Amino acid sequence: MKLKSAQWILILTASASLLAGCQLTGKTSVSCKPVAPQLEWYTTPDGGVYYPKQSFTNLNLYIEALNMCVGEYYIGL
Repeated sequence: MKLKSAQWILILTASASLLAGCQLTGKTSVSCKPVAPQLEWYTTPDGGVYYPKQSFTNLNLYIEALNMCVGEYYIGL
């Protein structure tokens, strides 16, 4: 009898945990909006563009922040 009660309590606890998890990961809007960096660039004689090291670093950090936001959005669906 005690074994059946323990199994029942375990099933109820697992069900409650799953339902709580579904409520927390419901479809909500993502408030993740990284600020676009100010970039500095120069044109090269061959028609290309040159980014100084700091602008290149800022651009990569911005792209990384956007990727993290996309990941949070898809996890939240």
